[in-house]
Amino acid sequence: MTKKSIAREFKKLIEKDGATRETINGFVQRKRAKKKDMWKVIGGMVDYAWSIRDEQLLSETLLLCDGADIMKMISEISKETCGPEVWQKVFGGRDIPGIGATLDEINAFTLDTDKRFHACDAREGYERACEKTAHCWQPGWSAGNCEEFLKLGNIDLFIDFMNAHTIKDLERCRDKGEPYFNQMIDDEVIEYTKANPNYRRDGSKIYVTKIPFLATKFFAETDSKMKRYYACHCPLARETILMADDPVSRSFCHCSLGYSKKPFDAAFDRELTGRTVSVVFDEDIYECTFEIDIPEDILIQYT
Repeated sequence: MTKKSIAREFKKLIEKDGATRETINGFVQRKRAKKKDMWKVIGGMVDYAWSIRDEQLLSETLLLCDGADIMKMISEISKETCGPEVWQKVFGGRDIPGIGATLDEINAFTLDTDKRFHACDAREGYERACEKTAHCWQPGWSAGNCEEFLKLGNIDLFIDFMNAHTIKDLERCRDKGEPYFNQMIDDEVIEYTKANPNYRRDGSKIYVTKIPFLATKFFAETDSKMKRYYACHCPLARETILMADDPVSRSFCHCSLGYSKKPFDAAFDRELTGRTVSVVFDEDIYECTFEIDIPEDILIQYT
């Protein structure tokens, strides 16, 4: 079995039955039952989705592998941040979904995990564990950001550089007809991002706002729940917006906070503190925004 053979098999199935969630889940479950190498399986599915530039199929398949080890890391880190007693109540005796689990299975596990942490009154340790996953800062990550920041010598110029880099990437994807991660890019997405930049500074805080996960669908959608769904990037929790009246809490979004801090952790050469401002798991909220604290010495020296 190779990724190419998987892609060919998946192509035939999609052409026959359509690119529905049920078709994708069935394909994954059959391969898992046969104990196939699920990294190759998902890789072949993604390769086919990429080859035909199908935005919905690409997002569905990419999410099957994106963040595959995150919950495992939250489990391991929470032993330290929450203690063994809380860990036992949250993760003890449970099998964590790994590569090859369907999005429904993954998101149901996340929702249950989120509720268990809060039932243990362990919010602070839970949020810290989420921040410290692979989405979080690691020493030596992205040395180029530190070099660029030091070359510019100014926080605001570095933020302008980061925003310009995002727009450049979006324009490249639009011009080449390639997906930006999971989504196809048009002029509307670019103009929206220019008007709503990813990064901005207000005093001693940096604010990071996410581009909608499926922006074109987000713009066209009028239903509140579906609009929030199209905005959310998280493979482990996005489905809970549709699965439950009470989706995961913003505590889980500290994983995304950790990821959003990465360029600035690297630029300032230290791990920063921050918090969630708004997340789409909250009712009638349509964008995820995170606040990052600028250390006083950095603020004084580089503004």
